[in-house]
Amino acid sequence: MPKVDMDMSHGRILAWRVKEGQTVEEGEPLFDIETDKAAMEVESPASGTVRDLVEENVDVAIGQAVAFIYADGESIPALAKAPAPGTIEAQPDPSLATDQPLGSITETDVIRRSGRPGGNSAAVDDSPHGKLRASPIARRIARDNVIDLAGISGSGPRGRILREDVEALIATTTASPAASPDEAPTQRGDGQLVPNSHMRKAIAKRLQVSKQNAPHFYLTVDCHADDLLASRLRINQTMPEGKEVSVNDLIVMAAAKALRAVPEVNASWHDEYIELFPNANIAIAVAIEGGLVTPVIHHAESLSLSEISDRSAALALSAQAGELGQDDLAGGTFTISNLGMYGMQKFAAVINPPQGAILAVGACEKRPIVNGDNLDIATMMTITLSCDHRVVDGAVGARWLQAFKGLVENPMAMLL
Repeated sequence: MPKVDMDMSHGRILAWRVKEGQTVEEGEPLFDIETDKAAMEVESPASGTVRDLVEENVDVAIGQAVAFIYADGESIPALAKAPAPGTIEAQPDPSLATDQPLGSITETDVIRRSGRPGGNSAAVDDSPHGKLRASPIARRIARDNVIDLAGISGSGPRGRILREDVEALIATTTASPAASPDEAPTQRGDGQLVPNSHMRKAIAKRLQVSKQNAPHFYLTVDCHADDLLASRLRINQTMPEGKEVSVNDLIVMAAAKALRAVPEVNASWHDEYIELFPNANIAIAVAIEGGLVTPVIHHAESLSLSEISDRSAALALSAQAGELGQDDLAGGTFTISNLGMYGMQKFAAVINPPQGAILAVGACEKRPIVNGDNLDIATMMTITLSCDHRVVDGAVGARWLQAFKGLVENPMAMLL
């Protein structure tokens, strides 16, 4: 089981893309994995014959064997077996421990739905095992709702089944007046009981542990954003057709520069030491169906604004399509959560463990401000830095906010 994030202790195989005894080539899709952050496709690390596949939908510890790949002519020992359900013993990070393990949703726990008749042969891989082509998030949604992917016509390339295809089927069957009692959602009084997906349970666990273990404190400051917006407008006038820089791209650049100026914030707590990270790997909170993911812009402190914009846009598209890779989610050292597009003036975010801080960004809005003895109108943006007090002291967090505010209010300084 690969490790795709610093504090990941286990993963879950949503679906194998191969069968027992099948021959695979290095780089071919091997299985779809679900972690506490996303669903993604894992490629085969070698060429050979695949044996002893661990069962799907079972929590597997990081580093635990999920299958064996044997080269041509290599003998297959009888004792080389992947762990069976019930024998897998994950070794989680003690800081993430809870009383209850992450559970799985059983068929009796969820709304039962059937797929459209006829299937979709175009969505079947050309490989010998004939595995359906579907994005990892489409597989997860189908699994959570007990939907047979074979009954869905994919709208993606070469008939690949996408999230939208599964959601369309769910919407159709939910609206159907002919649903049988077995297809009805669980009811309690006037309320409806919606089963929690593996991702939702994992998000709840991570954030609960973060609030319990990391002593949060919050620093809030208002930034003048008129120059930032004016600079963005001028920059976009020079961009190629179809490309533009977002406000969030400028915020990412300012945060990365501020982390370089105040590296104590770019850190993580461990019982015996504080780890200072050499690079500003900025994670961006992206809302997706059923939860939240935080893809990472690596080495953001050394990227140009155009490079940050390209990387951010690509990550957002991959997140929405459920196609984030291992490298896209691994190694974040600082997170930005921006709810300005929803009109939120200000909010405080929960730290994304094991990081030491997270920045919450509110909307840019016109407000009355005092300018000397005059009352003026200016575009303001409120930002709040949530800090883990074990890592970041108040004065350190304040220095970081000063550096960030200076860059936002003088955007040309960050572009030099």
